[in-house]
Amino acid sequence: MSHITLLMGPNHYAIQQERRRWVEEFKKRQGEDSLFLVDAKQITFKELQNECQIAPFLAEKRLLVVQGVPSRGSKEDVQALPKLLHPQAVLLFTLPTDGAKKPKLTIPAKALGEIAQIVEFPQLSTTQREQWIAHYAKESGAESIEPAATKLLLQMVGEDQGLLASEITKLAIYAHARQIAVADVELLASSSAERDVWQLMDYLGAGKIEDTLRFTYSLLDRGYSPQALWSTFVWMLTVLTSVVAIIETGETNPWKIAGTVRANPYSVKAILPFARSLPLAKLEHILQTALDADIGLKTGAYKATSDAPEEILALIDRSIVSFA
Repeated sequence: MSHITLLMGPNHYAIQQERRRWVEEFKKRQGEDSLFLVDAKQITFKELQNECQIAPFLAEKRLLVVQGVPSRGSKEDVQALPKLLHPQAVLLFTLPTDGAKKPKLTIPAKALGEIAQIVEFPQLSTTQREQWIAHYAKESGAESIEPAATKLLLQMVGEDQGLLASEITKLAIYAHARQIAVADVELLASSSAERDVWQLMDYLGAGKIEDTLRFTYSLLDRGYSPQALWSTFVWMLTVLTSVVAIIETGETNPWKIAGTVRANPYSVKAILPFARSLPLAKLEHILQTALDADIGLKTGAYKATSDAPEEILALIDRSIVSFA
């Protein structure tokens, strides 16, 4: 088996966990004296060659962990590593990639791929992600998690396993050896403003006006102020308009669009069908309705105080109905 291993793929969470497992297992067996950790940006392959030749100190093995792949070095520098690596040393690299496109590897990274044992970490499928949530919930101390609670958690938090792990841990502590239910997720799961925006967009894009109104008032119940909700809605319209404008130029790649509008690419991907089919005349009507309301709020034509939120709430309702 190769003493040089490369962990790579678009599943950044899984790579991070595997790297952590390697380090923790090594510490248990060999201690920390023969452990070498470094960021790829802080070392060259020439410098790494020197580290590879050092024998273990007060231990049988030595582990060198490089987060990333150094960009400074030639193909020959990389190819020399197996010959220079001490027989009792193991070298581990991690290389998270972008799941949206084929990785563009540097010359050193390509050379490393030729000499290392590669372990790939692909993104999980929907089924695999749901199975992982069920497993992680049990591992974190819950009896189990309701399938409906799993789906709601994914809706609210998204697909990022790091964020999901944090939320599941919190839910498992709260559930305390019982099954995690939908009500637990509704009560405790964090939902960022952006995720809430795109949930709104999903409902509006599907023409589900009543569901949109219900979801809007659930946000108010969760602590959103009417003013914050209005600002969120206006921001959502700004991004939607930008996405439509970019589509008009012929660009349809959600990751490229997301980079331009500075939004989550998965969220952009979710609204693309609606943005593509939205007639410009209807978009103009939606924007004009919101613009009139915003001007009225800023000029004092409408009340928008915490003591008198009725008018701003009516404006939010009117703007949502403009999508019908």
